[in-house]
Amino acid sequence: MERYPQALEAYQEATKLNSTNSDSWKKQGDVLFRLDNFTPAIAAYNQALELDPSASEVSNRKGQALFQLQQYEAALVMQDAALGREQLNPQFLSDRAETLLQLGQYDEALGLFNQVQTIEPTNIKLWQDKVLVLEALNRPQEAEQV
Repeated sequence: MERYPQALEAYQEATKLNSTNSDSWKKQGDVLFRLDNFTPAIAAYNQALELDPSASEVSNRKGQALFQLQQYEAALVMQDAALGREQLNPQFLSDRAETLLQLGQYDEALGLFNQVQTIEPTNIKLWQDKVLVLEALNRPQEAEQV
């Protein structure tokens, strides 16, 4: 954590020197995200997406920042944009499932967790999240079997 402020300064300087480098904007957003500065992170991701609208990772990271601000509907829009370009990306699928979980859309979240499970069967966090969904769906026996 102690080097993030220095990294932020470096990326801010990089974007001043070359404001058309989408990767510098993305990395600036990533550092801001790690510093829990989600609104400025979203602004940096917006700049990156303006320069490269097809950057699925940036769309997903913006969705994660919106999620942290509890802007779940807006997060879904960004997650859908990312998944539109990389439909089987397990991180994108998991992030969308987490958002659906927060919105109480448990059946759809469970479907995504099951999909990710086939891609990454050893992902422990996925198994934990799946248990939470099954419990929310009042399916304790299935949750115990996970």
